[in-house]
Amino acid sequence: NFSCRLCSVYKVGDFPMYTESLSMKNKFMNHETIIKTIKSFINVNQKKGDYFLRVHLFGGEPLINKAEIYKAIKLLKNAYKKTKIEWVLNTNGSLIAKEDADFFRNYDVQVNVSCDGFASTHDKNRVNHKGEGTHSCVEKALKNLRKYSVNTQINSFVNPNNINKETIPAFTSAELIGSLTISLSKIAK
Repeated sequence: NFSCRLCSVYKVGDFPMYTESLSMKNKFMNHETIIKTIKSFINVNQKKGDYFLRVHLFGGEPLINKAEIYKAIKLLKNAYKKTKIEWVLNTNGSLIAKEDADFFRNYDVQVNVSCDGFASTHDKNRVNHKGEGTHSCVEKALKNLRKYSVNTQINSFVNPNNINKETIPAFTSAELIGSLTISLSKIAK
């Protein structure tokens, strides 16, 4: 739903998956596929004696397909008594409302929100389709997540624009986060 310069999901690059992802841009995984996929991995794990599965939801903005995701989480919450399913959602935060934060807390979904520092740095790469910065959306999402005590992390791509200027001060002084995950990535100039 944004046009972030850092998103590798819908950009054509040196890897075949990028071209394929671009052609899949407006296609979403349906409920049956989500359930079938997760059940398959649970069954494989259980055969190995492993009773833990982390399901990481990402790719563009997964909350565009939130109805299907929420349905799957609700269905699978108690479907497998032996297997603990840990849900992790990567999001730009733009679609998180209070109801979503409440859902994440109630279903123990860890939410990783993409944020690259203060607005002046974040908005250089994370923009909407009009080219406008998205930091205000992120800030609103983080406030809602904190208000509802959701397990929240910030996913930050450290790059030449923010590493020596404001990323660390932005996060160490922020009251909005629980813990911090930083992804180091080579980013073109």
